[in-house]
This record gives sequence, structure tokens and C-alpha cells, in this order.
Amino acid sequence: MYRYFKDNFAWSFSVSLAMEMGQINEIDQACAPLLALQSKSAKVMAEAWHKSWTKIGDKVAGQGRDDARNGHDYTAGMKLLRACGYYQIAERLMVPADPRRNPLYQTSIDCFSEGVALSGHRTTRVEIPVDGGIMAGWLTLPDGPGPHPCLIFSNGFDSTKEILYLIHRDLSCQRGIATFFVDNEGSGEALRFHNMKLKPETEVWAGKCVDYLETVAQIDSERIGIMALSFGGYSAPRAAAFEPRLKCCIALGANPVGDKINPVDFEARLSTPEIESHSLWLTGAKSRQEAWEIFDAYTLTDALPALKCPFLVAHGELDLLVPMTDAQWMVDLAVNSSRAELRKFTEEEGAAEHCGADDPKRIGAFCYDWAAEVLGGRTKPEKPS
Repeated sequence: MYRYFKDNFAWSFSVSLAMEMGQINEIDQACAPLLALQSKSAKVMAEAWHKSWTKIGDKVAGQGRDDARNGHDYTAGMKLLRACGYYQIAERLMVPADPRRNPLYQTSIDCFSEGVALSGHRTTRVEIPVDGGIMAGWLTLPDGPGPHPCLIFSNGFDSTKEILYLIHRDLSCQRGIATFFVDNEGSGEALRFHNMKLKPETEVWAGKCVDYLETVAQIDSERIGIMALSFGGYSAPRAAAFEPRLKCCIALGANPVGDKINPVDFEARLSTPEIESHSLWLTGAKSRQEAWEIFDAYTLTDALPALKCPFLVAHGELDLLVPMTDAQWMVDLAVNSSRAELRKFTEEEGAAEHCGADDPKRIGAFCYDWAAEVLGGRTKPEKPS
């Protein structure tokens, strides 16, 4: 992974994400003032990170709105989508209790909505009621009338639907696959605005996503699958095992939570600055021990043998949070899947870090190619008639 900040893994991880969503000169403008602060206190570093990335978000969003006023919608859309990414890079490392966090996330969503509309994407905002709250998502469609195959793409421990969209949307549409990028329980809007905590029964919210997609005329209800990354390496297989309408499952990074690992044990090389407050926020636990006990109760030992649809685990050999042996364990346990396979990404080829953070589009392209084969999308351009 490219380490702009050699002494701060969480910062470098965020820079890697930003590089997939933005422009290097703008990213450098945000990061250069931070280089001298890597040895400062956590509070000083957090404040500087928030200020610098919000500043570049404000700058690029302002430029985009100027372009829109001048009638240059495509240019405006690109800039507003980049600004969304920068705002979310600023927001994702803030402590959960910071009162500026939710307003900044809303600012990012506003930029995203404007950017999508101005860019002409075939993308619709969707809100699905769940347990008194709302799971929000973006359904994006490829060209053509359809009906299209569709992937539900859900978050991990600290990702959002907008970040996933900005990295993977073009891969999806190019392959003739619709994607529903959704903030599942414990992530994005569901967590920030509706206090929807993580629950182990991921088939419940996934089933509600399928319920919605079955009402969309451009979606083929017989070709809906699910993909998720990081913590989603647990949520996607669990959902596909117990929601039979899902026709394939992709774990972009294995994650046998409870069976082999516990996120509360992670102390180094985290994509968030520290694990305790984040774990309490996602679970609603009152203490680190309670959070550990919640995650320890998660299990895939009953779900994986029940999984019947095609199943892909895409995993990097340099993932220091989840070893390759755990990824192999997941595939080996899926004994009833019609096509269970592990794709190992090596250091030499790239996408070898946690969830391919060193090259997200490389691992994403493989996953979408696999989904196109399984669900009936495209793996090469169609010949003109």
C-alpha cells in the first residue's frame, strides 16, 4: 500500500482510498501540511486531519458549484463527487462523539447527490425502513433497458456506500451489472442518523434489500447477489446462506468474526485510529469487554455449510488482520456451495493488503468479472450490430 504517511497506517489507508476517488494534486494539498504532525498527540493529529481534508472538500465543492452555474454540468459533477470523497475522508477518522461528525457526513451526501445528478448517472437514492430506522442506498443502473443482474454491495467496519460507489460504480456499469450500494446496519447513515447497530442476523436487512429490488422493473429478480468487504466478509455469507433469493455471494476480504477473530483484539495497522470507541459505537456496548463478547458470539459455522449459491472469497496475502488460512477455512466450510472458490491476491500483483486497500479497483474488477460470469453480465464489450 502506498504510504504517504510512513508513521501512521490509518492516515495512509485513508489516502489510498482518496486516491481512488480523487485527484493526486488535491490529495497532496490536503496531506502535505500534515506530514510534520505525525508525532503529535492524537487530539492534535485528529483536529489537523479534519481541518485539512474539510478545507480541500470545501474548495473543490465550491469549484464544482461555480461550474454548474456556468452550465458545465459534467465538470461540476466530477468535482462535487470528488468533494464528497474528501469530506468522507475527513469524517471517517473523527471520534464518534464529535458533534461535527454527522453534519459533515450530511455535507458529503449533499455533494454526492448533486454530483450524481449533474454527471448524468442512472442512479437513484433509496430508503428502506428497518426497525424504525432507515437503510439508505444508491441504486445505479448500467446502460440499456434491462432487466439487469444486480449486486447488493454493503459496507464493512468503517466504510460507507458513497466510498464504495466512487470506487466501484464504473466497474459495475461497464459489466452490465446494476449495483445497490447500501449503508447496512452499523454503517453510514444507518448508524449515524438512525443509531442502527450491528446485528448478527444480516439476512434480515439483506432480505429487505431484495424485497425492494424485486419491485424495480430494470432489475432481474432472479439474478440478485450480494457483495461486501471487510466486516462484510461475515455479513455477506451469513445473508446469502439464509436468504435463498440471493444467487451469489462475494466476500471482498474474508472475516470469520467470532469463529477465528475478534475485531476488538485488533490494536495495530487499523484503518481507524483506535478500536475501542469504534467498537462501542457499532455495537451499542458499554465497555470494551462487552463489545468483545458481542463479536465473540458471531459465527459462520452454521451459515457456511448452508450456503448453496456460488461463493467467492477474494483475499490478500498481506492482510495482517485476517490471515489467508482463515479465508481458506471459510471456503472449505462452504461444502454445499455450487461454486466455492478463494482468489488469493499476491504482493507482486497488488491488492494484497486488507480488502485490497493497496489497489481497490484491481480486486474490485476481479469480483465484478466473477459476478458477470455467475449472474450473466458482460466481461468484454459487446460487438456493434
